[in-house]
Amino acid sequence: MTRRARKAFWRARKPTMPCKQARGARIRCPPRRKLPASPEPRYVATPMRRSDFLLALTSSRLVLMIAELGLLLGFGIFVFHMRVAGSWLAIVLLGALGAAAFAGLGLLTASRAQKIESVSGLINLVMMPMWVFSGVFFSYERFPAVVHPLIRALPLTALNDALRATILEGAPLAAQAGRLAVLLAWTAVSFLLALSWFRWT
Repeated sequence: MTRRARKAFWRARKPTMPCKQARGARIRCPPRRKLPASPEPRYVATPMRRSDFLLALTSSRLVLMIAELGLLLGFGIFVFHMRVAGSWLAIVLLGALGAAAFAGLGLLTASRAQKIESVSGLINLVMMPMWVFSGVFFSYERFPAVVHPLIRALPLTALNDALRATILEGAPLAAQAGRLAVLLAWTAVSFLLALSWFRWT
């Protein structure tokens, strides 16, 4: 918070002048000033740029992704004796790119919500089609072939196919240029739109 904003904040919280009554006149009170909110959540008063704020949220998601990825792969290896055929570095890079893509989608969705209560509904509206079409619970090959290009353009489809090809088949990243391009496109477009639409209030 800047010095000017701090002064305005504490000045507004000073007690107002008591009401005065002149002889033979009506009681007059100075207008009550609207108190600003607590200075902590007033990010608008800070010198932080919107891009820095959104990048910080995305970076925190990437840190959580490393722990989540390690837990999931460790559970599969030690409990189900899953064999990892591909490179661990490629798996981490794919997970990071997927986390960045979905962090961008989350920021984009949240930037359009007017209330906190509506964010979860919008997120479900965005994610539900991908859960159904992207091969999470069953193969998307069961859908008509005419919609396969649209399904492969979804970020969850590209992430699922890339991780399966790397872990189960040992496919290198160079062989998955199309899936990487889909994830990169979703990351860039969603972050730029979120940066354009995001407002502090």
